[in-house]
Amino acid sequence: MWELLAPVGEFIYRERACRRLWETFNIDKQHEVYRRIRDKKRRGETVNPNPYFAIINNVDDGTPTAEPTDWNGQHAPEPTEIACYNGHWGMYTLSDIQLFNLQTKSKK
Repeated sequence: MWELLAPVGEFIYRERACRRLWETFNIDKQHEVYRRIRDKKRRGETVNPNPYFAIINNVDDGTPTAEPTDWNGQHAPEPTEIACYNGHWGMYTLSDIQLFNLQTKSKK
């Protein structure tokens, strides 16, 4: 998560506070916050430069992510499996497979 946030300047000293906050989340919440920030950055949207507030501002509000991420060729934040989304087979996290009820090779 710290690499994704990549804080600069005065914010590099917020790591301890961020770690304490991060550790209060269960693994599912951590994955959701990570995905939200990652997806915003990929779309070129603004993410708070203060990593602590970047995390706080992206805590799940109950709305599921719009679509799962195909991690094919990328390092995923959790284990992946081959699954199909919208007719496209790719590498999806186990969380996304469950959240979006994706078809897998073992679950046809």
